[in-house]
Amino acid sequence: MLLNPTTSKSSEYVKSKPIQIRNSLKTLLNFQRIKYYTLILKVY
Repeated sequence: MLLNPTTSKSSEYVKSKPIQIRNSLKTLLNFQRIKYYTLILKVY
């Protein structure tokens, strides 16, 4: 039932997925940092 093209495609997808997750995490962290900095600036 397993075809070679699909398995290679899925492996490629699995390889590319962590990069996407990492990038989204990075953007999320940057967003949080920006929020944090604006909060500090508002306090001071």
